[in-house]
Amino acid sequence: MIKTLIYVAILLILLAASWRRPAAAVGVVLCMFGIEQYGQSVSYFFVKHAALTNIVIGSIATIALMRKGWRSNSRWMSYGPIGWLVIALYFYALVSTVWAPQPNFSFDYYIREAPYIVLLIFIVPLIIVSYKDLDVAINTVVMIGFVFTVLLLFFVDWSGRSVVVAGVFNKYGDRQGANPLAAAEMAGYTALTAGLYFYGTKTRTWGFLKWGALIFSVILTVKTGSRGQALFLIVVLIVFWPLRNRVDIKSFFSVVAPAIISVFAFKFAVDSFWGGTQRWSSEHLSGDLSERVLMAESLLNTWWNSSPLTILFGLGNSASFDPKIVGYYPHIVPLEIVGEEGLVGFAVYIMIIIKTISAVLRLINNNNLRHRRMGVVLGALFFYTFLLSLKQGSFLGSPVMFSIAVLIGKADNISALITKRRQYEARRAVNPKLTPLGFWKKFSE
Repeated sequence: MIKTLIYVAILLILLAASWRRPAAAVGVVLCMFGIEQYGQSVSYFFVKHAALTNIVIGSIATIALMRKGWRSNSRWMSYGPIGWLVIALYFYALVSTVWAPQPNFSFDYYIREAPYIVLLIFIVPLIIVSYKDLDVAINTVVMIGFVFTVLLLFFVDWSGRSVVVAGVFNKYGDRQGANPLAAAEMAGYTALTAGLYFYGTKTRTWGFLKWGALIFSVILTVKTGSRGQALFLIVVLIVFWPLRNRVDIKSFFSVVAPAIISVFAFKFAVDSFWGGTQRWSSEHLSGDLSERVLMAESLLNTWWNSSPLTILFGLGNSASFDPKIVGYYPHIVPLEIVGEEGLVGFAVYIMIIIKTISAVLRLINNNNLRHRRMGVVLGALFFYTFLLSLKQGSFLGSPVMFSIAVLIGKADNISALITKRRQYEARRAVNPKLTPLGFWKKFSE
């Protein structure tokens, strides 16, 4: 009962924080499935009403958006070019359910995933209108992630690689475990934001909290047995850490400290939780990969051997679920898009990837340290979720990567506007007769 009350209290605190600072809701949404998993581990009520936590967090984000709309110039509440491409891709996927092998199933599956698509693609990006908002969102991920990684590691029951769900038993009478990927997903976002983003003056306590969030997140990721998340997390941390500053010998070697800490945390967790098992062996890894490649190959063979129109427009969203094709989604999102959305959908997907990478590179090469480091952490989150899309999830079920892409586009647009504003102000200082900036004066960096 006490744990349930603590969980409800945390949700109320998150609501209050998002009311005071609407951008905090973005961090809440990114940690949603980890938060939900803790709730279901401490109270059967949240298991019986499985969607309740998601509804509460969706409501928090919606309230935050409305509050942001009241307090901000609506001119800044937009999706940007990347955002419109992402919306176009999801809209095309919806239209393609019409010619899918099982249209009713495909449409129903799309509707089932629609709340998460609306939340992450349509609501979350509109909450962010400034770099101050991005700061709040990233720091919220760190704080929430730290709290819930500690709660999941030390204050709930585990069965194998899963957090035990309260009051649920399998057919053998054993307690049922939750999806381990949910906890690992939150842990990955927490580790990247804690390890890569630092701007402004922070207290020593905040520094300890960030390092604790990084270490506990790596340990939680490994404890869940999520091999892809753990390995990709270490790789992304090592790749992006030197980019926080201008790349030189000193900044490159600064990667050694976090790399050593991350690797030791990784090694400690593997030995502690998986010592003596074969889950982390190369044979086990390659076996699971082969299964997913075969599923994707089956989808692509069906697509390629179809009519030219099908090759162009795709088999239709969720066609993979047809037993004659795969019977399930193939776990490799880019290939899923090729087969189901065809060359048209894949072309839009490639445009999103290219524009996002271009935006990240512009931010990382920015002379403004704040913009540079924001580009690093958002780029790391995008690269991490992109790598995960190569081994798990489906297009409809994994909108986080595309949501982060939209945020990167917005960060790039805001950075460009701030640069133009400063250039104009410098010119106006020399020539006071130039027209004042008007509503730009109200723009919050």
